[in-house]
Amino acid sequence: MRILVVEDDNGAIAFYRKILAGQDIEVEIARTGPEGETRALEEPFDQIILDLVLPRRSGFTVCRNLRRRGVMTPIIMVTGLIELKERLKGLDGGADDYLTKPFATQELLARVRALQRRRSYGDSLRVADLTLDRTGLRARRGDQEIILSSS
Repeated sequence: MRILVVEDDNGAIAFYRKILAGQDIEVEIARTGPEGETRALEEPFDQIILDLVLPRRSGFTVCRNLRRRGVMTPIIMVTGLIELKERLKGLDGGADDYLTKPFATQELLARVRALQRRRSYGDSLRVADLTLDRTGLRARRGDQEIILSSS
């Protein structure tokens, strides 16, 4: 599994690297909102862990922009903002899950696993000999693989 972590705090980045790598998860880091948005648009990830308070663009805006551009990668928003209105704004803006800091390591990992299970149920569509992998941006007709772009 490959996860994009959009986070600017060095301590949090070290935490994510240690915890996720210990689960055989490849971790890629983006440190600003625009960088996270660009990486998520250009590269396939299995999930995105998105902080809300980021330099140059909030996580709310990044999430909303990704959904508007058709990126359906599962997103876990992570933040210290615990108010109900903030959680609703995140979920209604396109996040699949919302986790408030501080949180237990086991809870983060359980949420990552839960999102991965949901994805495994509906990642591909099949019509006759054509199969579309919606998350991997690939199609296959018979034995021939077709690479697709995200734009």
